[in-house]
Amino acid sequence: MTYQEVTSVSWFGRIKNSVVGVLVGIVLILAMIILLFWNEGRAVTTARSLEEGAGIVVSVSADQIDPANEDALVHVTGMVTTNDMPSDPDFGIMVNALQLLRQVEMYQWVEESRSETTKNLGGSEDTVTTYTYFRRWSEQEHESSEFRHPDGRENPPMELRRGYFPVEDASIGEFQLSSTVIAMIDNQEPLRLGRENAEAIQDVVGRSHRVHIIDGNIYLGDDPHNPQVGDYRISYKIVPIGAASVIGQQAGAGIVNYQTNAGDRLLLVTHGIASASDMFADAAQSNAMLTWILRAVAVFMLVI
Repeated sequence: MTYQEVTSVSWFGRIKNSVVGVLVGIVLILAMIILLFWNEGRAVTTARSLEEGAGIVVSVSADQIDPANEDALVHVTGMVTTNDMPSDPDFGIMVNALQLLRQVEMYQWVEESRSETTKNLGGSEDTVTTYTYFRRWSEQEHESSEFRHPDGRENPPMELRRGYFPVEDASIGEFQLSSTVIAMIDNQEPLRLGRENAEAIQDVVGRSHRVHIIDGNIYLGDDPHNPQVGDYRISYKIVPIGAASVIGQQAGAGIVNYQTNAGDRLLLVTHGIASASDMFADAAQSNAMLTWILRAVAVFMLVI
């Protein structure tokens, strides 16, 4: 369903808008200059820090912690082990993994608008704004009270959100992994639930929602083939238990950020067995990619 509204701006109003546009343009140019200077400085500092780290890193065995390497930049690889299991208390899901990640979508009303402006004789302008309303699945909550035409398009509050459930304790050999290191292991893969999970999830959820398992994901609502506003789709991803490689400062039985003389604090983590040289090469490539992305953002700001 669509609605149209027409607004008019006088010649003096256009002059006012032009002045505002000039001021916004000046602010964007200043912001672009600041972003470019910051980005180039960040890129150089990171590159020098990675070069410094690559020259002093020590690959050590995870089977035994050597006190002689205390405060040194070390490279550790091995299988990650844990006695913990991440779980989502909202649905009673518990898995043998390092991380459990929940994605939530709600079926809801969404408002979109587009405007077309025409110039009139005398310098005024008419703007036709078209508001379109439709229903779709979305991770973002759309506040129907903020719609231009909210009547008959009320969205219930989005009570369920995405969630992150990691293990609390994990290690590689004798080295304990902090929550920061665990979160940086990012080889995510989908978790598919079976239909046998539906009854257990229904017991946890109660009668507030009817539970279905569709394509390995949770559906909360009466009919998955005829979704209604307020229905939910919940899917999961996990980071499985496996090998990992970590570069950081040895601090007792842990590995933390290493402060370089160049300025950055180094903590590199990747899944699988990777050499120190490969990890530094990947970090240098990521630094170069981020540098060019931010340069493109600065150019876009200049275009605006």
